[in-house]
Amino acid sequence: SVVSLFTPPDPASTSPSSRRSYRIEDADLSYKYVDEQGTVLYRIARFVPKTFRPFVPSPDGQWWVMGLPKTTRRVLYQLPAVLSVRDEGGTIYLVEGEKDADNVNRVLLAGTVNAVATTWTGGVPGWRDHESAYLDTLRGAAKVVIVRDRDGEDPENPQNSYKGQRLASHIHGVLKPIVGDVQVVEALAGKDASDHLDAGYDLTDFRGLSDDEIVAFDVAEVAAPVAYSPLTLADCEARLRGLP
Repeated sequence: SVVSLFTPPDPASTSPSSRRSYRIEDADLSYKYVDEQGTVLYRIARFVPKTFRPFVPSPDGQWWVMGLPKTTRRVLYQLPAVLSVRDEGGTIYLVEGEKDADNVNRVLLAGTVNAVATTWTGGVPGWRDHESAYLDTLRGAAKVVIVRDRDGEDPENPQNSYKGQRLASHIHGVLKPIVGDVQVVEALAGKDASDHLDAGYDLTDFRGLSDDEIVAFDVAEVAAPVAYSPLTLADCEARLRGLP
């Protein structure tokens, strides 16, 4: 469900990579998030092995500091282009991840369609925490195409099962009242837009999804309910006394 999808992760569950020191100069590549005037608000840097870290400018603008303070304004990727396409009645592709957005934009730049691909930082939590800002940007758009990731089941972390499909279902629902036309599509090959394009398909080849296919992941339980035996009053009293 969307509720479990948007449940914050356990703060204690950190990976070894989270304890590594990162410098933006060592990044494999980085993605800039800018405001309406093109001023860089923050950058998302990708490191090898595959790890992402945010950086913001130092107060004097001389270097980059790792982290993304809560006070930093969050914006959609390629914000100036998104606003331009929105105001001109074009099509906005909403994908998961900067790599997918860049790959879709390369295809769009080679054509004549008034469209742009965008994304946001932080995955599911990133959308959850800043949804209102992203909706304000997309409000009034003529058409938004959500390219949902085809994620599978995650037995070890059931809350992550089918998260791409579930997030797309949620975003579809909140965009419908404020956008002229909202579509959800998925790749014909692989799990995302980049896989789709790498397989030789075009943007017009995405598989369109019906409303039933979209909302299926909004209402379906993606993890089996946990079996339990209710405690009796005697059980509770025994445990309080420290008895077996």
